Amino acid sequence: MNLLSKKKVIGTLLTVLLIISIPVTLLLNRKSQDIRQRAAQEFNACNALCNKQADCALPPLASAGFNTHINFDTSFINDPNPLTYEVFKQDIDAIKAAAGLKPILIRFPIWDWEAFPRTDPSSATIDCSVASPINCNPSRLDQYSQAIDYARGKGFQVELVTNVPQWAKLYSDASGSHETKYTQSQYLTITDAYYRELGIRFTAKLRLWLVLGESDLHAFDKFSNDVSKSPLSDAYLSQLNAVLGQARTTLRSIDPNAQITTTSGGWPYNSALRDRWKLYFNSIGSNLDVISVDIYPDNDSAEIQAITANTADLKATYGKPVIVTETGLCTGSSTWTEEDQKRLLPQYIERARQGGADSVLIFEYRDNPAFADPLYNCENTFGIMKKDGTPKASYSTVMNTLLFASYCGNGICDAGETLASCPTDCNVAQNNCTFCNPATNRCEAAPTPSPTNNWGRIANTEFSGQKVKGVFFFGGLPNNNVKQFYTRHPLLQYYPPYTTEESYLNQTFDQIKNAGANTIKLSWWGPNNENLQYAPTQSTIDANKKTFEKAAARQLMVAPLIEVVTNTDNPMQSFEFWKDFPQDTSKLEARIKSLLSTYGTYLNWLKIYDKNGQERKVIWLIETIHAGSVNTQEFAQAFDTVANKIESETGQKIGFIIDPTPLPANGSYEGPDVNALQNTQSLLAINPFNITSDGNTENERLTKAEEILERWKSSNIPLMANVLPGYDDHLVRPPGTVYGDNSAWRSSVENLAKKYETAGITLDIWNGFTEGYAFAPTTEDGEENFNLAKKLFGVNVASPTPTPPPYYENEYIRIIPSPSITGIIDLFYKTSSGSWQQYNNIVPIARVGGVWGNAEIDGATIIQSIVSQTSTQTVAKYQFSRFPNGAHFYLLMTINNGEQKVKFQVVLNDDSSPVEALALGNYYGLVDLVRYIKINNMTYDALTYPKPNPDGYLTLGRFIGLEHPLDNKVTFWGDSEVAQYQSVEAPLGDQDEIIAEIRFTPWLTTQPAPGKNWFETVHITRSPFTSGKSVWYFGRNFSSINPTATPTPTPTSFPTNTPVPTATPTTGPIATPTATPSVATPTLIPTCDPAKGESSGKVDNLDFDWWKDEFLGTTKTSKDSDCKQDNIIDIFDFNKLRDISFHL
Repeated sequence: MNLLSKKKVIGTLLTVLLIISIPVTLLLNRKSQDIRQRAAQEFNACNALCNKQADCALPPLASAGFNTHINFDTSFINDPNPLTYEVFKQDIDAIKAAAGLKPILIRFPIWDWEAFPRTDPSSATIDCSVASPINCNPSRLDQYSQAIDYARGKGFQVELVTNVPQWAKLYSDASGSHETKYTQSQYLTITDAYYRELGIRFTAKLRLWLVLGESDLHAFDKFSNDVSKSPLSDAYLSQLNAVLGQARTTLRSIDPNAQITTTSGGWPYNSALRDRWKLYFNSIGSNLDVISVDIYPDNDSAEIQAITANTADLKATYGKPVIVTETGLCTGSSTWTEEDQKRLLPQYIERARQGGADSVLIFEYRDNPAFADPLYNCENTFGIMKKDGTPKASYSTVMNTLLFASYCGNGICDAGETLASCPTDCNVAQNNCTFCNPATNRCEAAPTPSPTNNWGRIANTEFSGQKVKGVFFFGGLPNNNVKQFYTRHPLLQYYPPYTTEESYLNQTFDQIKNAGANTIKLSWWGPNNENLQYAPTQSTIDANKKTFEKAAARQLMVAPLIEVVTNTDNPMQSFEFWKDFPQDTSKLEARIKSLLSTYGTYLNWLKIYDKNGQERKVIWLIETIHAGSVNTQEFAQAFDTVANKIESETGQKIGFIIDPTPLPANGSYEGPDVNALQNTQSLLAINPFNITSDGNTENERLTKAEEILERWKSSNIPLMANVLPGYDDHLVRPPGTVYGDNSAWRSSVENLAKKYETAGITLDIWNGFTEGYAFAPTTEDGEENFNLAKKLFGVNVASPTPTPPPYYENEYIRIIPSPSITGIIDLFYKTSSGSWQQYNNIVPIARVGGVWGNAEIDGATIIQSIVSQTSTQTVAKYQFSRFPNGAHFYLLMTINNGEQKVKFQVVLNDDSSPVEALALGNYYGLVDLVRYIKINNMTYDALTYPKPNPDGYLTLGRFIGLEHPLDNKVTFWGDSEVAQYQSVEAPLGDQDEIIAEIRFTPWLTTQPAPGKNWFETVHITRSPFTSGKSVWYFGRNFSSINPTATPTPTPTSFPTNTPVPTATPTTGPIATPTATPSVATPTLIPTCDPAKGESSGKVDNLDFDWWKDEFLGTTKTSKDSDCKQDNIIDIFDFNKLRDISFHL
């Protein structure tokens, strides 16, 4: 069942055809050469940095994982659903969304006939770097590298399955013109070349190398040769061990930490196979770092039970990690079904874990149509997802078991375990151990059953037993037609169109997580994107899926809230709960089934314990009342009727959190009755929404709110108190109602919520900008409501920190547009030849005739000229080449001598196409070799956000779309010499001007480790973050210029509230950093004598004349009379720092 075995006969024939069709020579692949060189440089740098020991140690193996495949060439797959690279990325994203913070091992093969085709039958080597690659396809290797990078970028560990190319033969007889039989020495030479080519590309990226899998079933040098029917000879095992040893030696010469494994065959899984395992691993174990086995016990209960003992035996015998690299059950034959898969796979997983398996990998995540074989129709149906991406019946059960399930042997007495069933975990010395107390994780005498033990508490594994800390959230980008009604405006850097959708989502969910929330109640307007004209955001199906996925990546639960809506244009799309329920529940049932069908596979759908201790998926309802008189018993009973019907039709148990308040002020409270709802089995909690609408003064509103909360708390039904920070709808419903959003109101609603909640608190609403109830930071309320959210959820709100003393002086440049400008654009940089060119990594955008077009000028020359120059003023012109979409403009730069500011003006040429706007989205980047960035008390790790690099650091421009420093501080940690923080906004209109103010502000720089630097801003004013402003920061470490400074000791801790999934860092120069290092004390610099040409060694505040000279390319002075350097070109080099163009 080896990954490289799945093609069987058809795969062998295709291999022959593909090899024959490969051209003998290929063009030089410069990109491949660059990769080789960079990989070697990165590894050498890592060795020097980490001393090849603990600092470069690999993270622990992920305990769960999946097998998959990538078909870059789909020409041989006669199916509309091949596993392409795009499908691979979709599956990685889906697994990540389900797994949240849990690390996952992903395993896939590199197809040797694609990456290493037989292009030179006369050559017994492989070389991918020469002009005509020998037996190698570098472009295919680049594609595999891209796939590995994508998986690692999502926080996955990667195991690559490899085989020496099948055109090289050793043990078995050669057949076919493309095959050659080599001596053992020649075969080992090919093995060395093969793993050297792979090693220089991938070794820093892989957690595990699988070499020659299942060689106890198939000849390692020719898969079609079956060796399973005969004993494993000493000669064969000796040759196999030699090849494994060569692969290990080669990979270890590139990376001493490379981990090597191979697999044993897994079917039929019986005692004879286990005996064969022992002979196999006894012969080759010395060359393995990890023992890997493939197990397929089918429905044999005895063999399933034996998995535990056999796994434990392997660990005890070899003293190495043991991985179940493949286990699964196909569903495409007449023998097995999806229900069998659902029943059996969890047993395989749990038995292996009970035996101590370090990791268990399912074979496989999605059905692979490339394995379709008319002789054996089961091979292509091992997935828990169908080939079109539809989950099988086993999906949720297998995912939950693999990712989150407890098991005996994990050291915790899990719910359901007893001293008898699991003595290793439930080790309380008493004979009546019949109950595992989740509070102590120990077996105890069973308590008296209580129906309300966990009623209303979270049932999801990550937060089991905890209260809800929820935020009401509108998913998707804002609807443009409602922005005119905003009475609260999100800070521009947080919201489109001033940032990309991806950036907005990352910032938003990081903020929600940072506020201390664990749950999102997601506004949902109906199936098939119905009623979105009434929604404040574009809460489409895709947007809601992204909400689930972004939330899962931050361990946030999500539950849909079904909105009530009256659609006058299409009444069939209306959902008028207040009118229909309880007499007509059909629309409610249809909506619930649509939600389960569309989002039901997401494992972070919020589940709550009902009054009987059963887990139910949450359906949130708003305005759960009836407009007129109603039988309260029928009203209450209807919830159970709906829940039972949904369970019978979908198999999913759902429950309700209801809102017993009307949306219109002074509306009906009929329907929800305290006594009647006591017996409702599907009722999970009460969560009122509109508790402050009744009343004329704020005191009257608060009195009414307390009456509602008091009533429902006294009912003993779980109560989730809600909090509104205020309300203002004067634009959407003039003259409107306005109250709250002041310190007294915030204090009152905070106290009410804390006094009355019994099952949690919800914030209403996170992004309710049209009606003035927003907990996201806004221009009107700043962070007041955001801090209220933190206090409600138990997150400390830090007091303002005094500005620390400066240590080094660095440049801080703030660009402030004139009032009519709302954006800036990155345009050019100065090259070593003196010409001004556009920075290639920046893509300005020009909008012509309402159509946005890519206006990148890749390497185009910008003509510089002096328009006028007097003793008081200099005007320079920078003429740009015509943009591809017809935009043609130049810039005028005006410098008035004696002023530390520069004025820029964009002027369209006469031949320019009409330009509506010029823009560049929010940008946070050009941070060179940074491992961590700390902003607003959130720490971002380069290994997981957003694109990790092989060296564990981020290079230029990798941190994209982070939020802005509301606490006026950004901290960088790593190997950086340059750190830039830039915010830009759009659009920029024709003829508008930008004023660039040059200021000098001290920064704090400390050194936690040799070659590692902190950059921390200390004088950032709040004004750049308001509407219509832009800001650009630049920091440069000057420690090399001031060698007398005292380095700070290495910190022992670092913030751990990383907002994205990540394992504990182990590859950087410090293993678990958790706190900001202390401020270093500078050593006094002795005085100097300028007359003798002495220099203090201190860098002067950046002299404006020097800056002007550098910018215009005129002569610079070398030293001031105060011994401070003015000519700092070697330190602050514009030619090297191409991104130091002015940002317009």
